[in-house]
This record gives sequence, structure tokens and C-alpha cells, in this order.
Amino acid sequence: MQKILLKIKFHLEWISQLETLIHAPYQMNTIHALEPNGGNELNLLKELIRITRKYLVLFEPNYELGSNDSKKHIEKHNYVKNLYGVAESLGHEIIENKIIFDSNPKSKNNTGVLIIKKVENKEKNNKNKLKLSDWACPISKQNLEIRSNYLFSKESKMAYPVIDEIPILLKNKAILATHLDDLDDKV
Repeated sequence: MQKILLKIKFHLEWISQLETLIHAPYQMNTIHALEPNGGNELNLLKELIRITRKYLVLFEPNYELGSNDSKKHIEKHNYVKNLYGVAESLGHEIIENKIIFDSNPKSKNNTGVLIIKKVENKEKNNKNKLKLSDWACPISKQNLEIRSNYLFSKESKMAYPVIDEIPILLKNKAILATHLDDLDDKV
């Protein structure tokens, strides 16, 4: 569990570097805000699990474990409910589901943590190994080309550095490279 929490901390730090999660470097234009989306729990979890490698960690008001005040607030604002049940119905393993913060005085929400372990069959898992085609330009959402020490988006004309074999796909770390197509340095 300690190892999982360290990974979560790392990913939270990485996410905090993004201007918004809308600029996450994924092929699909995904939305990562759950509230207020009551009634859309199935589609929201399917999308979040689709882009998850191993674990999906959600810090959300927890309707099922919340106080009566929290439940009233969640209903009034049409927040999501039953994330635990939806994740379980999709066949994923629930690692943790508990309240971590008592009621917020303003919103009366009991914040819970839900940790979902993505479960895939072996055949599908072999097909889902991370590859360049899984990533996209955070701006244009189009494919990236591998160049000598960076990734390049022809559509946005942005170059993204690769440091120690790790692509830095943050909008604010990209370099505008409008004439890069004129060079022939493809690997």
C-alpha cells in the first residue's frame, strides 16, 4: 500500500503541473471533472479507466458513506453517486473506499477516496502496452512524430522535449517550432 501511495503522490505532483487536465496528452479529448455529472457515472468511469494504466484514484464526495447533510448536498448539486458500485459492475477491483475528511463546513461534503485497480484480461493487456500512438499533442490532440531528442506535432508546430527517455508533454514546456518541418532530422 505504501508503494501505491508514493506513486499517487508522484502523479498528483505531475498533474499539478498541468494548466488544466483538458490539456492532458491523450488522443481523445477527455474530461476529468466529475462534478456535477450525476447520472453519468458509467460513462465517466469508463473514460477514466480507459486512460488509466493500473490504478484510478478519486477524491470525491462519497454519497454512500456520507452523512445525511452530505447526501442532501450531493443530491442538491447533482454530484455523482455509487462510483464504487459502477466500478465493481465494470469488473474492476476496489482497493479502498472510505471517508478521509469529515464534512466540509461550507459544502457539508464528506470527502472519500476510492482506489480502483484496473482489471484487464491478458489478451487485451498485451495489446495495451504503452506506445507512442497512445500519446498526443496536448494542444492539437493529434499524433506526435519521434525526432532525435523530442516529439513533434505537425498540426500545432510544437516540439516536446524527451529527457532520459521520458517525454515532457506539458503545454508550458513545449517549444514553438514553426520551421522544423524544413529540417529532415527524423529518426
